[in-house]
Amino acid sequence: MVTVLKSLIELYSANGTYFISALTNSSGWADFINLANTTFNIRTFYQGIQVSNLTDTLSVQGQIRIVNAGIFDLIVNMVNEKGDNMPNVIANLLGIGTKTTNSTGYVVFENLPSTTYSIKVSLEGYRDKSLEIMLTSEDQNNKKK
Repeated sequence: MVTVLKSLIELYSANGTYFISALTNSSGWADFINLANTTFNIRTFYQGIQVSNLTDTLSVQGQIRIVNAGIFDLIVNMVNEKGDNMPNVIANLLGIGTKTTNSTGYVVFENLPSTTYSIKVSLEGYRDKSLEIMLTSEDQNNKKK
């Protein structure tokens, strides 16, 4: 499990009314103090994208709730039309950053919220290619030609 810093945690009452929010600290925790023993909807946002939505009932003082969020690593393997790995391909994950594939044609983008991303890849001597990738699981491997 990876600790995710600066995630926004929002609490809503059972009827959907916003109650309170906090950012996770350097240990990945958000503290809410003096809450009533009631049911809350807990929404977690990372990089502005909702990555978790759950309902929990507080019943005791000092109750701890660990929230598992949809934050994953994206592994992209660039191959040519023959299926051979392609090193030194420039991979631009739009809105996130640009990296270059390693000697075996792989590049890794870490700690991304589960959503759809646009990626543009380029290599001298080839036409640039853009495609959509839906990130849905940890270490998701996307082999693209």
